[in-house]
Amino acid sequence: MKNILKMAVALTLVFAMSLPVGAQNVREFTQNARSSATTRINGFDFEAWTDHRGAEGILMGIYPDGSFFGEWTRTYNTLFRVGRRFPRGTSIESVGEISMAYDVSEFRTSRGATYLGVYGWTRGPLIEWYIVENWIDWTVMNAVGEGNTVHHGTLTANGHTYDIVTSWRINQPSIEGAGMTTFMQIFSIRQDSRRQRNQTTPLSGTIDISAHFAAWEAEIAPQTITVGGTTHTAQFDANAELHEIMFVVEGFGGSELSSGAGRVDALCMRYGDNVICTADGCANCTDMPAVEPEAEQGETPPERINAEPRPVPEPGEDFPEIPGGVFVPDEPSTHIDCYDECCDHDHHSYLWGPIMRLEIGSNTAERLTSAGSTPIPLEAPPFIDPLFERTMVPVRVIAEFLGATVTWEQATQTVTIANGGSAAQITIGEELPGGMGTAVIIEDRTFVPVRYVSDVLGAPVRWDGDAQAVFIG
Repeated sequence: MKNILKMAVALTLVFAMSLPVGAQNVREFTQNARSSATTRINGFDFEAWTDHRGAEGILMGIYPDGSFFGEWTRTYNTLFRVGRRFPRGTSIESVGEISMAYDVSEFRTSRGATYLGVYGWTRGPLIEWYIVENWIDWTVMNAVGEGNTVHHGTLTANGHTYDIVTSWRINQPSIEGAGMTTFMQIFSIRQDSRRQRNQTTPLSGTIDISAHFAAWEAEIAPQTITVGGTTHTAQFDANAELHEIMFVVEGFGGSELSSGAGRVDALCMRYGDNVICTADGCANCTDMPAVEPEAEQGETPPERINAEPRPVPEPGEDFPEIPGGVFVPDEPSTHIDCYDECCDHDHHSYLWGPIMRLEIGSNTAERLTSAGSTPIPLEAPPFIDPLFERTMVPVRVIAEFLGATVTWEQATQTVTIANGGSAAQITIGEELPGGMGTAVIIEDRTFVPVRYVSDVLGAPVRWDGDAQAVFIG
């Protein structure tokens, strides 16, 4: 909830051999600083994230089928989430009806507050949203009437009543990048969902996500806030750009700090004609029939994306900043499936791109699409900073490839990256947010750590250790 900033840095990867039944090959992530990791397992994207303040430790375990657990100790804010991220430009309407079913065997906290439910972002306008299925100690509903927190009535879905609440985050990090952004939050908070600390009763249910989207559009009038002389207006649009839909376990405690745990044993997500499920499925998945995509005339329907989990490769030890386990296509002309976030939802085909490929030491990048590759000349090649083992890439050519604009102010040695309605600034020699190091100038070109590109421009970043190549987009 607080300072949700995506930072793709490496997390320690180990294998747990003494966990409960089914724990073989569990991927276990630990980190004590502000950090996150994203990749895809069995059709699910996932993320572990913790605020840098007060964190004594977090632990996230991902099973091969996408089920997961998370534990945190005395953290300001920590999130564990599994679901699906969507390519830039994917509208809610194009995805189709969306629902999610879950079985949770553990959800508790000994201190601080905790949320469990569905989480995501939309763009156009930029909105962070929650469907809170269960909570401990506090929700934003407690703050209605304070500042810019407003109650907008209720909705009923899947037999439960939810309060609809909006609030504003002022000059905070967001999916638009490391620059500070003002954006609206929307919450649907289930009225019969409060739990006591250390209560361990299992939880299960089905969430009609599309019903919440429709209610938010109908019930929430345009909301405005003025910050520093600039007026911001936001209203939920059921055809906005959809960034992600994730099942989330979150702990936050502020100065009290939070400690707790959550274990999600089964998860089933349906969006349009697609269904992705953990191996055991869910007791509630009967409400979510697995509908096969219709084939175009003369076309073979694509295989169900949850039919067979894709083996996930080991992370490369030679590139500590980029999380491992991400499938990178070998042949640009090959059709690949949704494991690379490239679905053409209108035609049920699976084409990817455009993607930029940069190779360490090479003055030529490539623009990759399903039709082939096109060279992109670079005036200076990407390199690995030997001191911090950070991969450095030229920011202008990547930003412009991804549709952003870049300007340079010589007097202040500052680069400004404008992407839609947001902007981020980089000053040479100044520390970048989140401990990412500093930008440098090489051959009159500004270079930044590659994970900064992911933060500012919202672009997935992948690494091919054998080829020493970065894939962006």
